[in-house]
Amino acid sequence: MQLSLELELSLLANTTFSVIDFETTGTDPQLDRITEVGVVKVRGGEILQTISCFVKQQRKIPPAITGLTGITNEMLTFAPSEESVVEAIHGVTEDSVIVGHNVSFDLGFLKAAYERVGYELKNTRIDTLALARKLLSGEVPDFKLATLSHYLRLDHQPRHRAFDDALATVDLLHVLIERAGTYGCTHIDELYRLSKIDLASVGSKLGMSTKLPHRPGVYFFKDSDGKVIYIGKSTDLKARVRSYFHSDSRHKTPKMLKQVAAIEAISFKTETEAAVAEVRLI
Repeated sequence: MQLSLELELSLLANTTFSVIDFETTGTDPQLDRITEVGVVKVRGGEILQTISCFVKQQRKIPPAITGLTGITNEMLTFAPSEESVVEAIHGVTEDSVIVGHNVSFDLGFLKAAYERVGYELKNTRIDTLALARKLLSGEVPDFKLATLSHYLRLDHQPRHRAFDDALATVDLLHVLIERAGTYGCTHIDELYRLSKIDLASVGSKLGMSTKLPHRPGVYFFKDSDGKVIYIGKSTDLKARVRSYFHSDSRHKTPKMLKQVAAIEAISFKTETEAAVAEVRLI
């Protein structure tokens, strides 16, 4: 998915996230239905809007699901219709990044519900499960929301109810954003692409990119002796430098990154100035 320019340039502190969690009648988005919705819209640590409600459905809740969640068919009797709930979700989340723990599960159900109502799901999405696997590897026995909430001592604990689990996921997101900051993640595009980076091998060097600007310029990779081993230019210094740490098929890149001990840059107002400077410096 291509991130919009607006999101590319958005600081994480200014990014609006809509954290979602659904309880359902089963695991198949085409056959099963959403029974309970939890949505928490946040920006800069502040809760902006919430949705917490049951959803009236014709499909019955299996006993096993009731045993897990405590939600019964009787609880849905006077709940709002799926269409009205979907309209509410769309209204709250339309201008935000959607976040969930194992978000593909929730998005599968949301996409199916959107299609029944006539909406299209276009949001950028962040999966706290994938981020936790990257940022908390080796610290926890597993990456279940309950395990992470207990280990990190989050303010909210999940209990297989949509709104409670969404609140716990909000807490987890904030912890993960803080952890990601140690790897130079300050913008939403950097958080989005973090899953493509092998932190085990290059994570310690990612922090070198933290202070690089999102501006045209020339960058220098230096070894431990201060010798320049590579010079390049870009219209976006920080994005270009960080791209070297993504999964890269070029054979020389991993070898070069092992030698990098420092990253420096000179920024310019225009791409043309950067191109001229690169030619002079090479």
